[in-house]
Amino acid sequence: MHPGRQLDMQKQRLDERSRRLNAAIARRVERATDLHSALVQQLESLSPQRVLERGYSIVQRSDGVVVRGPHDATAGAQLKVRAAAGEYSVQKLGDAPPAN
Repeated sequence: MHPGRQLDMQKQRLDERSRRLNAAIARRVERATDLHSALVQQLESLSPQRVLERGYSIVQRSDGVVVRGPHDATAGAQLKVRAAAGEYSVQKLGDAPPAN
């Protein structure tokens, strides 16, 4: 085979391999971008602000400790409630008698 023809064939192979490599890289970048977007969305859905926007509140004692249940604060204690729209103060009422 003529050397010029061999060189043309090698160039064609190189061009095809280059095209396939670029396509594979583009697919991999697209998959990574999709995964990144999904993870960002999942992380944002778990953010404290998003939780508050779903109607939950964070209740803290005056020392900053989060109140997880009725027994975490004494009767009459001043508590800070953080909701999606802002913060406000409340006072805990007396403890209710145990249920039978």
